[in-house]
Amino acid sequence: MNLTDPPLLGLLVALTALAFVAAVVLTARLRRGWLAAVGRALLILLVVVLTLATTGAYLNDANGWYASWSDLAGIAGAQQVATRGPGAAAAAAGRSAATGATAGSADSPGPGSAPSISALPSPGQRMQTYTYRGPVSGVTGQIDVYLPAAYQSPAAAGRRYPVLEAFHGYPGSPSGWTHTMGLESTVDGLVNGHRIAPPIVVVPQIDVPLGQDGECVDAPAGPRLETWLTRDVPVFVEQRFRVEPQRSGWATMGYSAGGWCSAMAGVLHPDTYGAAIVLSGYFAPSFSTTPPAGTASVLARYNLVQVVRRYSPAVALWIQAGRQSPYWGQTQTFLSAVRPPTSVTTVIQSDTGHRWSVWKAQLPVALTWLGGHLPGFAP
Repeated sequence: MNLTDPPLLGLLVALTALAFVAAVVLTARLRRGWLAAVGRALLILLVVVLTLATTGAYLNDANGWYASWSDLAGIAGAQQVATRGPGAAAAAAGRSAATGATAGSADSPGPGSAPSISALPSPGQRMQTYTYRGPVSGVTGQIDVYLPAAYQSPAAAGRRYPVLEAFHGYPGSPSGWTHTMGLESTVDGLVNGHRIAPPIVVVPQIDVPLGQDGECVDAPAGPRLETWLTRDVPVFVEQRFRVEPQRSGWATMGYSAGGWCSAMAGVLHPDTYGAAIVLSGYFAPSFSTTPPAGTASVLARYNLVQVVRRYSPAVALWIQAGRQSPYWGQTQTFLSAVRPPTSVTTVIQSDTGHRWSVWKAQLPVALTWLGGHLPGFAP
C-alpha cells in the first residue's frame, strides 16, 4: 500500500479508533500494580502514535509533501532532464514582440537613472525592504531586494546587474526565500564559483491583501496582482537600481504557487522577462481561498496551455516537476503544447513530493542553468 493511497488513511483511522476503545476498556479492567501501570502507559502511547500517524497521513494527502514511502525515507528516485524547442539562450535573447497574450503588459525595463547609494533605505546592508504602492495597479505590498556583495562599492558604480524576480508560495511571505530556501547563500556560492553573474534579487509580496490567495491575477474589482508584479515592480526596480536594460538580463522564479506566478509572468510578459524558473508550479490559477470578485470572467487569459498554443512566446522556461504531483497531468499538457520559439528545459522527478527540501535542492541547478544560458546572467 503506497503512502498516498486512500485506503492507508482509512486503515489508520480504523486502527486509531480501535486502539482508543481498547485503551478505555482495558485500562478499566487492569488491576493496580506496576505491570498494570506499564500496560496503561503502553496503551496510551499506542493511541498517541496512531493519532499522530493518522494526522500526518491526512496532512500529507492534503499537501503532497511526500509522494511515496521511498520519498519519505529520503531515497531519491529517477530524474530525467530534457529540453524542448530552441536553445534557451536563443529564446531569451531574441526579440519578443507583444501579442494578444501580452496586451497591457509591462514596458520593457530600460536603463533609467542610476540611483545613489544614499537613496537606499538601509545603506551598507545587502537586504533592502520597501513598502510600495504601484501607480498602475494601485496595489500596496512589501518588496525585499537582495543586492550583490559589490553593489554599494564605489568601484562598481558603473556596473549594471541582471534582475531575478522571485515569487514565494501561498501561504507564505517574501522571507520564505531568505529564511527557508537559503537564497542568499546559494546565490553567493554560485557567484563565487563563477556559475552566474551577481544578480539583484527582488522578492515582492504576492498575497495582497495579506492572507488572500489572489493567484497573481488581475481581478476585475481588484487587486490587480499581475499588473503589480509584472509592471509596477519592474519599473520600481529599474528606477532605483542599476539594472540590465535587456530582457535577457531579467528572469522570474517561484516555488509552488509562486511557481505558477513565475510561469504566468514569463509566458504572458516575454517582452519584460527572458526566462522563468518554475519549481513545482502549475499552469492555471488554483485558488486556496475564495477568489476575488469577478475573477472567473478573466480566467481564460491565465490558461497558459492555450497561450503557448496560440502565441508561442519567445521565452526560456526551466521547469521542475514530479510525476506524483497533483499537477503532473497539467504539466504534461503544458509541455505537449509548447512550440518554438518557446524553449523549455525540464527536470522531471519520478518520486518526489511538494516540499521545501525538494525546491531547495533544485535551486542551485536552476540558477546554474540561468547563468549558463541567458546572456544577461552569464558570469
